[in-house]
Amino acid sequence: MARDRESSGSQPGMPAEHALLALLDQRDDGASHGYELARQFDEGQPLGNIIRLEAGMIYHHLKKLERLGWVSSSSVKGERTARRTVQLTERGREELRLWLTAPVAHTREIRLEFLVKLYFALQIDAAHASRLVSEQRQACLRFREVLLAEDDSVEVRLAVFEGEDTATALGEVGGRDPGHESLVTGDSGEWLGVQRRHDGHGGNCGGGACPAEVHE
Repeated sequence: MARDRESSGSQPGMPAEHALLALLDQRDDGASHGYELARQFDEGQPLGNIIRLEAGMIYHHLKKLERLGWVSSSSVKGERTARRTVQLTERGREELRLWLTAPVAHTREIRLEFLVKLYFALQIDAAHASRLVSEQRQACLRFREVLLAEDDSVEVRLAVFEGEDTATALGEVGGRDPGHESLVTGDSGEWLGVQRRHDGHGGNCGGGACPAEVHE
């Protein structure tokens, strides 16, 4: 199951986990210790100004990453106690690559997940960050088109329900949205309700990121 999700793209909604992958990737050997990673999320640290994680949560997320096969861990004996080293795996590196190149899929994720992406994209180079911002802007424009189309659909249904001439309502609203198909037949102007509503997430969704909530 994890491999199927990975092959279709990165797993969204995991900004803390992806931030940990990115921190490990910045290491020459791709390895670090939990307490060293935790310091990056402290108040006053650049990353800590975007996302705050307590030390206990760091270890929780690292265990999740290990279950996913994105990191591995091993114990290294020190002078007094054994220290656990976390190592980025090839699967984890590929997941990070996919995540860093994809815009977020929902507007609610811009406030946190996108900012974390942008933070690490800037660590790579300005061109990468610029591409990410451009792709996110295009995704937001697609969100807007979907929501406008949804508004038009609701407006038509209300107009017909309230007794307005169906052909007039469909002409006024449907005419503003060529991607929204409505069918009126016969002298009575019967509304057959044949509407293409984001069929297969194409059309107004642009085949790209589409907020799932508009399909509910």
